[in-house]
Amino acid sequence: MGAIDSNSNETVVISNDTYITSLEIVEMFAKLREKNKGKDVYIFLDNARYQKCKIVEEASIKYKIEIIYLPTYSPNLNLIERLWKFLRKHCLCNKYFMTFVEFAESLLNCLNKTHIEYSKELDKTLAHNFEALGFSEQI
Repeated sequence: MGAIDSNSNETVVISNDTYITSLEIVEMFAKLREKNKGKDVYIFLDNARYQKCKIVEEASIKYKIEIIYLPTYSPNLNLIERLWKFLRKHCLCNKYFMTFVEFAESLLNCLNKTHIEYSKELDKTLAHNFEALGFSEQI
């Protein structure tokens, strides 16, 4: 699981070899708060059950992190989905890993340097160019 700073492209990652649960979300909040002491933190989440539960809501209050839930079925609005696509293309495509450990190390190494090595390309991939659609009332 990951979070990306939409201005600097720096990532914060929680890694395991099982499932992501609400406990990993809480761990992510702790990491984000530690990394962003004294700053406002906003996190955009989709509507997965483990992200929309009492444990996560309580953790957001504890760590003073504002949660914004994205509309259902809107992966294009989720910048982290764009980052995962980028990683598959640049760090995983056409590579074979003998073990899960090798796979995880490769992925984490790539994530740790994306904001440096791939900065310009990520700026294009993660651009904040969303189009707002307005609907006028008919008279």
